[in-house]
Amino acid sequence: MKKILKFSVNILLISGFAYGAKLVSKRATDSFTITSITQKVSYETSMPLGHFSKEEADLFEAITDQKFFYLGKGSQCFAFVSDDGGYVIKFFRKNHFALPFFLEKLPFSFLEKKKLKKSLELKEEFSSYEIAFDQLREETGILFLHLTPSDHLNKKIIIVDRLNIEHVIDLDKIEFMVQKKGDLIYPTLNTLMLEKKEDEAKELISSLFAILRKRAEKGIVDADPNVSKNFACIGSQPIQIDVGRFRMLGEQEEIDVHFLYRMRDDFRGWLASYHPALIDHFDEEFQRLVQKGLF
Repeated sequence: MKKILKFSVNILLISGFAYGAKLVSKRATDSFTITSITQKVSYETSMPLGHFSKEEADLFEAITDQKFFYLGKGSQCFAFVSDDGGYVIKFFRKNHFALPFFLEKLPFSFLEKKKLKKSLELKEEFSSYEIAFDQLREETGILFLHLTPSDHLNKKIIIVDRLNIEHVIDLDKIEFMVQKKGDLIYPTLNTLMLEKKEDEAKELISSLFAILRKRAEKGIVDADPNVSKNFACIGSQPIQIDVGRFRMLGEQEEIDVHFLYRMRDDFRGWLASYHPALIDHFDEEFQRLVQKGLF
């Protein structure tokens, strides 16, 4: 009995240490692993990254000749910023779209349902990035989108993770997106107002509403109304940096105004707290958007 008890205690201790080590590792790496971005998934894209024009090739080389350093993660991607600070490359967290390898081949119906669900989630997410690249390229700052393996890029880059460990990534073999790097919209507005550039701050707000208007005119729905995290600025020009929740409006469907008013309440509430001088301009732009009849 004592042997069994001792064995059980040892197992619990080992399990506890293993779990603790896993938590420490996750915090240290921000959950980033090479496996999480290189795991194989299946997706048939309607717009593969084809051969470049000379201008595109020159830009691609200039960007990917640099090292990229860990920037952060979202629910869908790990982001790395280029050495010159001008660009971000995002790799998809593909471990979310596949079962653990030890479950993959097991012939259970509930696992088949899980695989189907994950496959549909992958399709929705990658479709969102295609919509952004095809319909709102300028408004999202997307330069290159690569959603299926290829054989013509012939490019490997070095990324540096949170632990300062370098990894070589073959871009032909991995899904990725290259996007312009901006500063988040709230800090940008803070800076403009601190520098007494109220007109530029108002122009920025107008430009943001122009993006919302164009998105609605194209019948694009965004299920994530968080302006503070989803929009950044290059200079005083906003771009939408989080594009993972787009979908096209159905034929008989109308845009759900819930998301629009949630965005208004959050953004307006922040302005009321920090920059009340911008409230009237914000309200005017919001009314113009609503009066367009797109919502």
